[in-house]
Amino acid sequence: MSNPTALIIPAVKRHTATVIMAHGLGDSGAGWVGLAENWRRRQKFEEVKFIFPNAPNIPITVVCMPSLSTSSVPDIHESS
Repeated sequence: MSNPTALIIPAVKRHTATVIMAHGLGDSGAGWVGLAENWRRRQKFEEVKFIFPNAPNIPITVVCMPSLSTSSVPDIHESS
């Protein structure tokens, strides 16, 4: 199971903060990079470094196949 490298958008001004943006099930860090790129175009949050990590590709119980996730999702039809 691979663990792709995180995508990093460095601060364009003096680095004063870092935002780590976690993605949802089946998504990747690349799915959220546009957020930082949009803010850069608008000259927003220029002192912030953005990190978009990628979850490893692991088996997910609910979808019966490997997907990008940090943990499995139990069967949604199970009763408690």
